Amino acid sequence: MTGSVVVLAHARDLGAAAVARAVATLAGPARVVLVRPERLAAARWSHRVAPDGTARTVVEPAGGPRLCSEDVGAVLHRIRYLSLPGFESAPPADRDYAYSELHAVVGSWLLGLRDRTIGAVGPHGTVAGPPSARAWLALALDCGLPVGRSVVATRGDLAGGSTVATRGDVAGRPGAAGVSSFAPVELTPRPAVRVSVVGDSVTGAPTDAIAAGCRRLAVRTGCPLLDVLLSEDVEVVAVDPVPPLRTRWAVDATARLLLDTAHRPVPMAVPG
Repeated sequence: MTGSVVVLAHARDLGAAAVARAVATLAGPARVVLVRPERLAAARWSHRVAPDGTARTVVEPAGGPRLCSEDVGAVLHRIRYLSLPGFESAPPADRDYAYSELHAVVGSWLLGLRDRTIGAVGPHGTVAGPPSARAWLALALDCGLPVGRSVVATRGDLAGGSTVATRGDVAGRPGAAGVSSFAPVELTPRPAVRVSVVGDSVTGAPTDAIAAGCRRLAVRTGCPLLDVLLSEDVEVVAVDPVPPLRTRWAVDATARLLLDTAHRPVPMAVPG
């Protein structure tokens, strides 16, 4: 059975919108459904889990088509955050409860689709791979990729005169600081090369070994769609599990990955 392709993306996600158009061009407009995360809060949900762990979810987004687990062939999961319009003035306890319920049901829905979800599902239903930037680097190293070293100092002036880019906490706030700063800083090599991984395909890798390592990283983390950022010295400095999809190659390759995934057999649904 061939299912529909669902694109979960925010309104400003131009890359995801381009992928939706590419899927429509390749397979017809009826095969793709674009859903804004904001509509999930106002959707009607039915979520059932069988004793064997198989889940069946029916989502009826506000102003959108009805989505059943057995009819969804693939989901491009690009949710960075979930919001609850209309709950801003609710009591804090009610708002927190509503948020937790929304996160739980969205996350369970996406996890229930298993490998039909393209995009790692975090504990709050948003896109999340390893829990931190350093965890990504540790996994990259374990996958055979060279990883760039960073310099951490309690004051920027202790890091020395470096030409690398800066990240970290500045006076307790996220941001950047120069090496002359008296706030805590972390100096990392400046990204110079972007390697894109889409399924088994890799582009932008300077060597075959780097391409193979990036492919292993995608498999290891369950993120078939990611970008690996390299320094001028060809060392990994960051990994992006929500790549911008700015190039024609990335858009077309992602569309083909979604359609290939949608052609896989759909697991048996839970009765009822």
